Amino acid sequence: LEITVDVPRSPRAPTLEWRCLDDAPLDAHLRTRGGGAALSFPRGTPLLSRQGASYTLTVSARNFLGAESPPLTVRITKAASPLPTVTIAAPPEHDPSLDLLLRPHVAYSGCPGPREGV
Repeated sequence: LEITVDVPRSPRAPTLEWRCLDDAPLDAHLRTRGGGAALSFPRGTPLLSRQGASYTLTVSARNFLGAESPPLTVRITKAASPLPTVTIAAPPEHDPSLDLLLRPHVAYSGCPGPREGV
């Protein structure tokens, strides 16, 4: 997930401030990151920790004189956490008269949550 704001080129580019209005841990994370024009979340969006929850994100710009823009707002909803990926590596060819043992490899997403029962 990536959210991008178009900022006009300028020798004195404005400073952007990203906020989350309804999730304190995410807001704290956003306040510690730089003020870049793009806000990116890693695969699985682990920072959006509540499945089925909506998050209200805002961005405002401050110029070198200290004037601040009204915030732009976007609301996103995390529908679900990604499922684990199961991979089974098998030989390209196999003699059907011989036994074959296959072992799965499970890769979990970076999202928090229970992993038992998988």
